[in-house]
Amino acid sequence: VSLAGVTMETAIVRAWALLGTDARPEDADGAVLALATSGYIDEAFSLAKLCDASVEPVFGVLVDKAMAAAPSATADAVVPGWELPLGEEWWGAPSLRAALWRVILDGLARYDSPQTGFRYHLVVAHCVLTFDRRTALPRSLVVSLVAPDGAGSVNVANVAALARLYLSFGCAGEAAALALEFLGGDAGSAAAKAGVESFGAWLPYQVLDEIALSEGQEEFRAAMEALLA
Repeated sequence: VSLAGVTMETAIVRAWALLGTDARPEDADGAVLALATSGYIDEAFSLAKLCDASVEPVFGVLVDKAMAAAPSATADAVVPGWELPLGEEWWGAPSLRAALWRVILDGLARYDSPQTGFRYHLVVAHCVLTFDRRTALPRSLVVSLVAPDGAGSVNVANVAALARLYLSFGCAGEAAALALEFLGGDAGSAAAKAGVESFGAWLPYQVLDEIALSEGQEEFRAAMEALLA
């Protein structure tokens, strides 16, 4: 028996004790999901990190709670289905929904990075659009994904990935707005000055073409023609 195996088994047993359920989680992934579903978010994140498990279930639960939270619920209200409120450190938010989004963004800041390919940001975006594709993604989530290094920098791969996600949900307007916003910044200007080939490297032509060919995207097509003229 390896030390890692013993450590994982001990962590799962502790999670089981915290949950107080009859059925023991079968593995680390099951324990992470069970903790998150019961509202033990910090413990779920910690267990996932300790056992090298995915934190995707934690973000899934958080998004579900944020999307379902009543707009009028205060930040210190009991989270539906958890029978407990969020920790006091989040009570400064204007609402329970806003507080839950702060928890989500804090988790992304801690557990998503170039090393994970920023995939958890996309998981969160996917969960929101799955809940209701008409729902606008929080601006803070979009900025955290496409400009993870701060203002003035753009992560090209992440812009393309988010645009593709929008397109997969039939949200061509949102994909167009995303592309136009970041093509208008320093990266877009530099690409335009360098010529079409550099522009194509900045954002894959396939993504641009799919947006341009979508219904109702005349303004986007005109903008692209002007940029590439």
